[in-house]
Amino acid sequence: MLVWRLDKGESLLGRSYCDFNKKPLKPIDLIPIFSFLIFRGKCRECGKKIPLLYPAIELLAGLLTAIAFIISWNTYASTLSLTTILLASAILTSFLIIELFFGYFDYLYWQVEARSVYLVLGYLILLVVINFFTPLPFFNESVDHILGGAFLASIIGLVFILSHKGGMGDGDIFLFGITGLMLGLKGGLIAFMITVFSGAIFGMIKALRVGKLKKTKIQLAPFIALGTIIALLFQQEILNLYLQALY
Repeated sequence: MLVWRLDKGESLLGRSYCDFNKKPLKPIDLIPIFSFLIFRGKCRECGKKIPLLYPAIELLAGLLTAIAFIISWNTYASTLSLTTILLASAILTSFLIIELFFGYFDYLYWQVEARSVYLVLGYLILLVVINFFTPLPFFNESVDHILGGAFLASIIGLVFILSHKGGMGDGDIFLFGITGLMLGLKGGLIAFMITVFSGAIFGMIKALRVGKLKKTKIQLAPFIALGTIIALLFQQEILNLYLQALY
């Protein structure tokens, strides 16, 4: 609903309605996943089939939220502070949902939603400033997060300039900056590598399928989201595997 309304320029506060006949939906229609199952994948009002992507995104968001809480519990249970655990879960969940939102939006509309970028940047900068004075869960030194955001944004900005704006959109520069602010320099580089490899593999497969190796376009934000989410959830495990392979 959020993604669709932002694209249409509609208020986020209005009542949800059927995409087909525009009738307002009732609470029974808005229960994530269960409404889809209860009404067998169809709109209760008009009987039109609801795209499977809708409950898939709802399920993914729910899973990411649950995983964020489990990781927060395992990481900070030793503090014996429920406040710390809940704060950690809230921060990690917000990062994961932000990435899911940008990836989903770009997948649907081939663009990065500018207003959301500015809002998220403001949110992350606020967290980094707070972390200067009061250490926050899942944060390194604030300087590390600033360096991560600036470094990744600079790399993508340079690619954007050298490719004469043909390789990616300027919104991707901001998304990589967001990734760096979330993860810091080390985690940001992990996310960057995952993004590059997964995007390149998908791009090659798509190019082979359409029989057009040059000028094959893909949405990059879903792969930035994938890389960032994997790094947020498994950064330490990836680093451990890398160190084991190195030594």
